[in-house]
Amino acid sequence: MPKTSVVNTAFQYLAFGSLLALLCLRLYAALATTPIHTPWDDDHFRSAARENARAQTSATALRHLTLPWSPPIFEGRLNGYDAWLVGALKAGRWAGLYNPELSFQLVNSLILLLQALVVLLFARWATRDWSMAATFAFLHVSAPIVFGTSRWVHTENLVLLAGPTLSFLSAWLLASPSDSRVPLGRSLRAGLAAYGMALCCSAREYAAPTFVVLVGATLLGLVVQKRWRETLVVLLVTTAFVFPWLPSVIEAIRATLGKGGHLEYFHPMSEWIPHVTFYSVGPSLTFVLAVLVVVVAVQGWRRAIRRLSETRMSVGAVVRGQLSGLRIAAWAQWALLGFYLAGILWTRNRVTRPAIMPMGAALGIVLIGFRAEPWRRQWLADARIKWAAMGLVVLSWCVLLFQLLVAFDGGKTYAHAGFRLEYFNYPLHLRELAGPDDSYVCGDHCLYDRP
Repeated sequence: MPKTSVVNTAFQYLAFGSLLALLCLRLYAALATTPIHTPWDDDHFRSAARENARAQTSATALRHLTLPWSPPIFEGRLNGYDAWLVGALKAGRWAGLYNPELSFQLVNSLILLLQALVVLLFARWATRDWSMAATFAFLHVSAPIVFGTSRWVHTENLVLLAGPTLSFLSAWLLASPSDSRVPLGRSLRAGLAAYGMALCCSAREYAAPTFVVLVGATLLGLVVQKRWRETLVVLLVTTAFVFPWLPSVIEAIRATLGKGGHLEYFHPMSEWIPHVTFYSVGPSLTFVLAVLVVVVAVQGWRRAIRRLSETRMSVGAVVRGQLSGLRIAAWAQWALLGFYLAGILWTRNRVTRPAIMPMGAALGIVLIGFRAEPWRRQWLADARIKWAAMGLVVLSWCVLLFQLLVAFDGGKTYAHAGFRLEYFNYPLHLRELAGPDDSYVCGDHCLYDRP
């Protein structure tokens, strides 16, 4: 067997095997390990979901998952995640499962599976390479903030699903051919994409800019391409969701801005950057996104300069050329990346979760860049790239397994401390809680600071 074929085969088995193994590990964590439980957000969301499940009918719970509604505001947060928790409780009781905690963990596992599927399809659409797509999906799911948060009852689970879903559906629709001879087919395609995007609108208030910018970019791109029927469909579908959603998100954003100056949440960039690199995004995904975003930016700049100098096009003509198809989708991702990074620099509320949004925007830039410039996909055929990708997968496994199995004495001394940067490793071997007043929380002297 040629050497290249051996590398390709090994890469394929490693990529898909790693993705499947990690999803199985998440299912094991849902079924057999002690769940994270503190007296803070996760406990409050559990209590609210149980109360709402008693008050709602199954039809109402299903409607909140699939149709426009006004998401509740919970302690200043937009909580569309509540619909998933209530749905899990209803489905669990219908299936004869009366353990609420297991229902919550299983719906989190479902959300993680959907994340993996969306990133897999997004990357396959962008790279035309299933093995590389599986690698991107694995690196996303194995990011400590992704896998770790999926073990909590946290709104961030829905945010992590909404980000890549919005990016993929927006880019997919804008890149779809507009010369189909079947108008109904174009309208159906636009309606499905718009519906998928609209379902993501209630994923926390700090994800609202992503929803607004990507829906706006999609509408602008369709108008520039004179795809009037599809523009109307997208506008009608998204507007139906926006009207009941808008009052809730405005109220939640006001509360968020009020918390932006809390010094107890503040951490200098010299501390924040290395922390999120290792404990949140993970070194493998951080390296991939940082390098490829820089490459896409440099190549795009050089290409624009060359076009101006060689064709003597006006700056206006070049700008108009950027407002079409995938180019406008790419510019929307760049705008979001700049917006969220500026927010992190400006705010005093600098914990680790803000890394989620620039991480999602960077993933969109990279994958749309592969699709927009097909010649970039030639890199993926290089054996050296595949060796590097395999090395990053192995590194990601090492980091995640250390955090899950070794850190905090294998989980025995784990505790979650207030007002410190979160560690999204959440060991698998947590001790059993002693009673209703026990939790994984400690005070000023905390082993949490000694990972």
